[in-house]
Amino acid sequence: MKKKILGGALVLAIAAVAAFNVNLSSQNSDMSSLTLANVEALAGGEYDQPIWRVEPSPSQSNVYFCFHGGCEKC
Repeated sequence: MKKKILGGALVLAIAAVAAFNVNLSSQNSDMSSLTLANVEALAGGEYDQPIWRVEPSPSQSNVYFCFHGGCEKC
């Protein structure tokens, strides 16, 4: 009888620890999704809007050439 009570208490303790860990895990998931959204927002400009180096044409006015590696939109 004593072994059954101790075994039941052990199972109950393990279930309580597991439930607590699941609760902590779900709270961390919200933070990591926020972090992922921030990283995607910061990295989005690198691929959605290319960055260019814009130089005027030496022979024609109002004509510009665009090269990769600058800081402007072309």
